Amino acid sequence: MVSTVVGGWRDLFGGRSGSLLLIISAMWMLTIGARIVYPAVIPGIQDEFGFGYSTVGILVGLVWGAYGLIQFPGGLLADLRSHRLAILVGMGVTMIGLSALLLGNSFVLLVLATAVLGTGTGILGPSRVIVLANAFPEARTTAVSVSQAAGALGNSVFPVVAGVVMGVLGWRAGIGFLLPLCVIVTVGLWLLVPRRINGRSVASADGGSSEPADGNSTRSPIDTLVASARALTGRSAVLGTITMLGVMVAFQSVTGFLPTYFRDVAAVSPRQATVLFGLFFATGLVMQLSAGVVGDRLDPGRTVGLFAAVAIPGLLIVLSAESLWLLTVGVVLSSGLLGCFPPGLTYLASAFPASIQGTGFGVIRTVYIGGGALGPVAVGAIADQYSLWIGFLALVVVLGGVVLVTGLLPPLSDTQTGEDPTRAMESSPAR
Repeated sequence: MVSTVVGGWRDLFGGRSGSLLLIISAMWMLTIGARIVYPAVIPGIQDEFGFGYSTVGILVGLVWGAYGLIQFPGGLLADLRSHRLAILVGMGVTMIGLSALLLGNSFVLLVLATAVLGTGTGILGPSRVIVLANAFPEARTTAVSVSQAAGALGNSVFPVVAGVVMGVLGWRAGIGFLLPLCVIVTVGLWLLVPRRINGRSVASADGGSSEPADGNSTRSPIDTLVASARALTGRSAVLGTITMLGVMVAFQSVTGFLPTYFRDVAAVSPRQATVLFGLFFATGLVMQLSAGVVGDRLDPGRTVGLFAAVAIPGLLIVLSAESLWLLTVGVVLSSGLLGCFPPGLTYLASAFPASIQGTGFGVIRTVYIGGGALGPVAVGAIADQYSLWIGFLALVVVLGGVVLVTGLLPPLSDTQTGEDPTRAMESSPAR
């Protein structure tokens, strides 16, 4: 199994496509890293401004809510202009958000900077997946899994770095160290991301259009929106969105409150809590690489359910652990949650033809990521009213629902038979 997984992604790194995969992965490592480091520096923010669990949940929900709500405009921008432009604009806004966090000295500015940070990382969200899916049509899930795994690697390292830096220089420096790294990666993106995506045919759940997925500025925004609305009613799009909504509720809530849970419920030391939080993402890296290869060889939709099923006993062990080693086992299994993302993203990106891929995928990401941002808010409210333990137990129920819904997802191969709605519109006598 290990040799199969390694062999499945090792061949991706070669030529210009390999360089593109590396820089896109570095971009994802930093942008998701910024959102994950944010909860890691929350204790420092709490010390400065003094607020409770509910406010923590609102701030974490804000960064993810802004990230989710901007996905649709980001995807529309990519379809009407280019994925390259969407990526570069997203990185620019992200750097503005990080700068504002460094310079802000009031709670109002903290809130605004949090929203800007989430917005910047969201603009480039749809394009990241679509660029990789087009660059690696025969290994879409594996390519996405490499990018996701890079994010998991950053998430396992950045919180530790943030904790050390925060202890010496304060919480602003604990997240601000990402800013110069973003500048370097943005230069690489400018040089390596093509102005137009390769015109090779990309498998699509609704028709497999051979039209390039970039440079579609000749089509009107109204045509794009109408075509996307038609495609969004498909069974694969609807059930896939519900599936990823459940995954995102669990992911945002777990990553937003896991360090706090370790400190306040599991009663481990701050250093041990930081290591366990990093371990969640370190083992998540392996889960994501494995999920990418499994998804390409089996079916992406079913693969999401498989890894959600792995995470459920992990969370239950975390909730019942009375020793550090059991807590460690629970964290390792819980990281199966991260394995849901490569196959889930591939499945949803493939639910649309290339001509409206950015807009359709962006709308879906806005729904499930924006909806998922309610998870930390709900868990925070439950923690204040009852206990954080009960909040985490509710997430186990959510993941159980995810497993059930994935059983209803049409296999990806069965859904790749539809018509490109933009082509249907162009051929209509009414037009």
